[in-house]
Amino acid sequence: MAAKVSWEWFNVFGVRPLAGRVFRPEEDQPHANQVAVLAYPTWQRLFGGDPAILGKSIRLNQQDYRVVGVMGPDFDWPRRTEIWVPLALPPGEFAPDNFFNENYFVVARARPDVSPAKAEAFVKVLTRRLIAANPQSAYAKDSGWGMFAVPFTEYGAGDLRTPMLILLGAVGFVLLIACSNIGGLILARASARAKEFDSRSFGRTEARPVSPSPARGIPVDGGRGRPRHRSGLRRSWNLTQARAGTASVSPPRWH
Repeated sequence: MAAKVSWEWFNVFGVRPLAGRVFRPEEDQPHANQVAVLAYPTWQRLFGGDPAILGKSIRLNQQDYRVVGVMGPDFDWPRRTEIWVPLALPPGEFAPDNFFNENYFVVARARPDVSPAKAEAFVKVLTRRLIAANPQSAYAKDSGWGMFAVPFTEYGAGDLRTPMLILLGAVGFVLLIACSNIGGLILARASARAKEFDSRSFGRTEARPVSPSPARGIPVDGGRGRPRHRSGLRRSWNLTQARAGTASVSPPRWH
């Protein structure tokens, strides 16, 4: 698809060609508009991205157009445009009897201090003045003709404010759920680690070595200084000897 545009078209959008140049004022005139600017996909598909295409002629509608530039891949307005050529309006197109022509799409760049609301109000004032100043305005009055100004992003993609807010809220909600799940996993892991530490600490404090009980004293007769029961002493001594022969006397080893 080819688009006819004025020489200021690319400057209004603030874009620069990837190769070559854009249109000049003298080329935007009738019978002087035999130049063309290629879109990036067209340049790649039809000419293999050859930079030597600049300055060469291509055939459009049985007419030769000289290629003067190639736009970058980030610009294709109007959408799906394959090539741009100068609009080259004749002087009659600017005559008063052609003011209400609706065949053209106009893009303007507002100053930074001009809001979309101010631009819309200014265009409405121009519409009323234009209708009042022209005797051929019967058609405009009867048909409700008028001019309007909207931000270019809203014109090209529609009102995105409400869908974007809904999308932002949905993304935030999903992110909140993910954060809560991660927080729950971290808390559960920390709780399990705390229980493991408690179990290890409990095992260390309870597993204490058992020291042997101190030997009990043997009752001694207070008057004579001898054991009160010889037989008891002998039995105890024999029992001790018997136990000493079978029991291990090495200290316990803790593993």
